[in-house]
Amino acid sequence: MNAHLFKTTKGLLLPNAFRWFVGQNLVSFEPWHFCSQLDEFTFATQRFQLENPAKRELITILRRHDRDDFAGFEIKDNQICENVIYYHPSFHNTQWNIICGEYKNLFAFVQKVVLPDMEEWTSTENAEEYFND
Repeated sequence: MNAHLFKTTKGLLLPNAFRWFVGQNLVSFEPWHFCSQLDEFTFATQRFQLENPAKRELITILRRHDRDDFAGFEIKDNQICENVIYYHPSFHNTQWNIICGEYKNLFAFVQKVVLPDMEEWTSTENAEEYFND
């Protein structure tokens, strides 16, 4: 089990929806992938904190591997919230809004972003390439 993904090093508990996905090993949705370690996407979290003018905080838990798209749970008042922020950092000092969308929870994000992206990939990728023989 991936219980090490349930709490941060500061003892903050990740939302139950995230624990549910990870606990059932539902972590790869080509082209999106959940983190395998909570610090895996620290570089993206740091860019988010530098590039968002509102200085919001989050913990990044998902990445679209073919582009620099990330998603994470917002942190408010030292608590990890249910809402998901979808963002695309510029990795430069720009003033454009890096937030692509916000969703009430992880299931809404998966439904509105991850599943349509998966569906798009099925039109160009051969499913047999994903089987381990």
